[in-house]
Amino acid sequence: MNDFQKKFLEEAADLILNLEENILTLDKNFENKELIEEIFRTMHSLKGGGGMFGFDKITNLTHNMETIYDFIRSDKEKVTKELIDLTFQSVDILKIILEDRNLEVKENKINYEILIKKIDDFTENIYSNNKNDNENKKIIEKKELKTFYIYFQTNEKIFDNGTNPIFLLEDLAEFSETKISPILKKIPDFEKLDIYKSYISWNIILSTKEDENHIRDIFIFVEDESIIKINKISDDNLLKDEDFISHLKTNDEIFNSELKIEFFKKFKKNVKKPKIKILKTKNFNEFLKKNIISSIRVSSEKLDNLVNLIGELVTTQASLSLFAEQNKSNKLDIISENIENLTRELRSIVLDISLLPLDTLFLRFKRLLRDLSENFGKEINFIIEGGDTELDKNLIQTLSEPLMHILRNAVSHGIEKPAERIKNNKNKKGTILLKSYHSGANVCIEIKDDGKGIDIENIKKKAFEKNLINENNNLSDEEILNFIFYPGFSTSKKIDNISGRGVGLDVAKKKIDDAKGEIKVYTKFGEGTSFIIKVPITVSIIDSLLLKIDNLHFIIPLISVEKIISIKEEDLKNNFNSMLVYEDKKIPFFYLRKEFNLLKNIPKLQQGIIFKYEKTLYILIIDEVLGEHQAVLKPIGKYFKNQEFISGASIMGDGNIALVLDINKIFKYFLNKK
Repeated sequence: MNDFQKKFLEEAADLILNLEENILTLDKNFENKELIEEIFRTMHSLKGGGGMFGFDKITNLTHNMETIYDFIRSDKEKVTKELIDLTFQSVDILKIILEDRNLEVKENKINYEILIKKIDDFTENIYSNNKNDNENKKIIEKKELKTFYIYFQTNEKIFDNGTNPIFLLEDLAEFSETKISPILKKIPDFEKLDIYKSYISWNIILSTKEDENHIRDIFIFVEDESIIKINKISDDNLLKDEDFISHLKTNDEIFNSELKIEFFKKFKKNVKKPKIKILKTKNFNEFLKKNIISSIRVSSEKLDNLVNLIGELVTTQASLSLFAEQNKSNKLDIISENIENLTRELRSIVLDISLLPLDTLFLRFKRLLRDLSENFGKEINFIIEGGDTELDKNLIQTLSEPLMHILRNAVSHGIEKPAERIKNNKNKKGTILLKSYHSGANVCIEIKDDGKGIDIENIKKKAFEKNLINENNNLSDEEILNFIFYPGFSTSKKIDNISGRGVGLDVAKKKIDDAKGEIKVYTKFGEGTSFIIKVPITVSIIDSLLLKIDNLHFIIPLISVEKIISIKEEDLKNNFNSMLVYEDKKIPFFYLRKEFNLLKNIPKLQQGIIFKYEKTLYILIIDEVLGEHQAVLKPIGKYFKNQEFISGASIMGDGNIALVLDINKIFKYFLNKK
């Protein structure tokens, strides 16, 4: 596949996702004219790109759908649920064609042919509905026609990217009536002719009901390499005007050059202040640089390699800083400080690039919820909040499957059917909220529904049947709810293609655990359920505090820290309730020396780091804070993966290892212990 086709695939994927999002929105408001126009334009862009780069199946499909939406945007037909469903099916097939261009998979080919037949039948009905219009409609349509003059000059090397200008002229001819005259004067003598170059430009008279923007869309893929001038010369169809046709014939010789606007002045009396827009390569490129081109595509693999290289640079810079400190030299200190500043800025930029808004994930679920709600005969209002919250792209990929399982369960098990909701004095339409927000060094994602909730007694009964608990177990509601994450655990009596086999939530929890995150569930029977997932913002390079306990070094994320205070050893001795008083507040503390069994050579003055965990302050007691540190996080290997408090390691400038403390797990352990 050549580079142009790869580029088209990337752009087509974006267009199809945008199309799907617009259809989901149109599904809620059939009268949204702007969306109908946007959908039409997207179909048109896909058609043009597909034809240009050899994706004939895309061109055929989008051309037929474009015809339907042209009737809609012209107010000749209305949007219906049948059309929405047909467009969703088209989106699904378009996604398939991107992977299976020639539909070599038999099932794909069959589905494509079935869809084309559906579209043809739908289009025939539209034509049938508009066939028997009265004569007044013909008069109205005639008056709606406008006439444009178009000058189209291509770059000589336009053939190099596979573009054939004749196809564009054919697309223009589909609009309505045209008169197209080639300008041949730039064609060289035969001995100088280069068959791989384009020498021809065109004068085009076009009568159409479309507006200038729609005409300009025809040239969307060649506007950088062409001069395109579009002038509206009349609000009527001049190609049906005998005087105008005679005027053209009388002045036929001037068609061998670009026509001046004065040529049409005689016929412009009904045009109010015509706007002439000229697209030239140089001017348009400058416009793109200033206004349009704000992003570029980079493969995930290249970005991952860049992040890894930045990590190595951070480690090397730490070694340089240590060397400069040990070898006193003003010049070396300056160089080291400059390198450190540049490294920090470069690291910040690269990590920002690797962060993506969660909307890139959330918007995919709109279609899922729509299809599931129809499948189960339920009415659901799906709300997304905080989609602009950013998270490491690898974490976004990891969270896709867990969120999908939870949302499926919310539809199949959580939200009741309309009749049942009305019976229970609820709105017949259920609500599912997907929300994300920052919490310290973490991002929280909440999936909340107002369904029937989870029956804790039913879970307890099922756990007893599976011998997971006995009659003597006195478990809290939270502990009982955690059984839903147990492999193979399900309270559903019915098995379907969505849920009921006990597979899903255990997989979701494992993936979240692997991402150093945690998941909690809250429920109220009869009112609804809420799942809250908490994951670290990034798992690669962090600003941190370097700590010391005995002769060991540890790291914690700097963003988690509220304050650092001094602690006397005597305040820790015989402290029976693990509480310290700070600013007239009693704050629980967690003593790492005691937990790590490092009870010798305890310094008389230690330090406490104050954190906020789930809206409550806690103090972590350590020996000493050594300072800020840019930590490149590394996995600690399978032999240490079950450590309660350690989530990774980082190499310091002197080559020693600092262990990364998992603050969430530390406080979770601390609270459970209490």
